[in-house]
Amino acid sequence: MWFNNRLFPYFFIWLFFVFMFVSCRNSDEHPSPSEKASFSNFELNLAKEFNHPDPGLYIQDNRDNHIYRVVKIGSQLWMAENLNFSSDDSWCYRDSSVFCKKRGRLYSWKSAKVACPDGWHLPSNEDWAVLRNYVISKSKKGCPYRSSHCVGYKLKKSTGWSRAVDTPVGSDEFGFSGVPGGMRLSDGSFSKLNEHSYLWSATEADSGRSYVWDLWYNANGFYGGFEQERGKDGNKNNGFSVRCVKD
Repeated sequence: MWFNNRLFPYFFIWLFFVFMFVSCRNSDEHPSPSEKASFSNFELNLAKEFNHPDPGLYIQDNRDNHIYRVVKIGSQLWMAENLNFSSDDSWCYRDSSVFCKKRGRLYSWKSAKVACPDGWHLPSNEDWAVLRNYVISKSKKGCPYRSSHCVGYKLKKSTGWSRAVDTPVGSDEFGFSGVPGGMRLSDGSFSKLNEHSYLWSATEADSGRSYVWDLWYNANGFYGGFEQERGKDGNKNNGFSVRCVKD
């Protein structure tokens, strides 16, 4: 009876404030309608909604419901994982779904050009250069490891790479989380897993080749090319990884 007479009204007041706190918190944790609209037909979510260990923003690909982490680097919004959408002329490394899950699929250039979801696209050389130059602009200190700016070092994930005696593992300072997905040659063979992250560019070199940007375990730069330097052969029939950038 003492509880009913003295504390019962305060109990309702306490419940009201708890309700208001939870409501405000939920509104902060979810994007506004305008934010969702900016992602076309994608839904932007927080990591914990998918029980993902990493914090950050996520999108869900409506084509297969696959979820990707995304990261804003400078003025650009990048997928922070290699694309893993199954399409014609795309492959898992050594035809194993385990590698697709960890490193994404490998695509021919023709397939890569149209593989990114609605609202995203395969980056051109200009897109890659914007990313590279932004990392350089934020790198105030020189890099003692074969490069003056360490772009590759700062874009590589810290795990999954082969180890080199004189080159450190990645720092992933910007959240790009580059992983070494290797390559599939046009003859159907696979190579360079754990050594290279070959990333297609939408920029064409000639009728048979396109540019490929390369993160390498044994260097810290990040450059595009189409010659066979370090296996970076831009033959359009080869299979390389895809990172999508927001339109």
